[in-house]
This record gives sequence, structure tokens and C-alpha cells, in this order.
Amino acid sequence: MANLTQLNADLAMYRAARDAILKGAQSYSVAGRSLTRANLDDIETQIARIEARIARCTSTSGGLVKSPLLGG
Repeated sequence: MANLTQLNADLAMYRAARDAILKGAQSYSVAGRSLTRANLDDIETQIARIEARIARCTSTSGGLVKSPLLGG
């Protein structure tokens, strides 16, 4: 499982990709070659998932899972 630092880095990259798409960089062509970035809906879904994971990690329990073996 990714740690909080990695989740925040991933979130920053997805947000940058979303911003690039929203600024018109969804796709382009140069010299007969083309590039199409990921679908905006897919990126928004991933952003929501990462934000939810971060919220779970930073909740009041500190992201710790109670263990029945330890009486938690």
C-alpha cells in the first residue's frame, strides 16, 4: 500500500494532468504523429479515489486499523 507521501505525489500528478486537459492539451499532432491524454472522467475518478485514500490515512485514527487479535 502506498504511503501518504506517495499518495500526495500521485494526487499532484493527476491534478496536473487534469489541468493540462482543461487547458486544451487533451490531444495534439506533430509531423503526422499524435498524442491523446487520458480521458478526463478517468482522471477525475482517480483523483477522487486518491483523495479518499488520503482522507482514510489522515483520519483521527491516524490510518490505523483496529485489530481483533490485539483487542483493538
